[in-house]
Amino acid sequence: METNKSLFLFIALACFTLSSCDDNKPKDSEKVADKANEVKTETNRSEEDAELLVNAVSSDYFELAAAEQANSMSTNASVKEFATMMMMEHKTIMEETRALAAKKGYTVPNSMSNDYTSKLQDMAKWKKGKEYDTKYMDDQLDHHQKMLDQLEKCMARTNDTDIKMWSQKAAAGVRKHTEMAKTIDTKLEQLYK
Repeated sequence: METNKSLFLFIALACFTLSSCDDNKPKDSEKVADKANEVKTETNRSEEDAELLVNAVSSDYFELAAAEQANSMSTNASVKEFATMMMMEHKTIMEETRALAAKKGYTVPNSMSNDYTSKLQDMAKWKKGKEYDTKYMDDQLDHHQKMLDQLEKCMARTNDTDIKMWSQKAAAGVRKHTEMAKTIDTKLEQLYK
């Protein structure tokens, strides 16, 4: 019996060691946070709530970096103004999301996901001016709509009052950003005909 325990522990340790030695690719902070939350959540709903907070924080990191990039790559005053607002508002909502996650005992990432990092690198390749302005605003519309869909799904299914209130507040901000992005996108279409 003692031999079986020792053998099991040895195999488990060997598997852990081997799995932690994958290629030198940096760990995706979003995936690390999701994995940490799997242990902490006892219901599927709790796990979904934690996952939403993880996604939101990762998205906020991306929005901050993308807005900073837009301020240097855009040549349009409306786009730059929008980007500045994104930086201020996403910083605030990220702090609120982090506080809620801490209150609930969930782990959230300390940087954007690897997917967002790649996306940001691709955005840096866009030509300054018209190409950057139009693609950035199109991307903002798409990104905010996807986040809004996630928030609305959360509002409909969560039983956690704090999560529900947070998602309602966040959804209101995302709706505002989406409407502003639509307005600017329409102006750019007219400008760059």
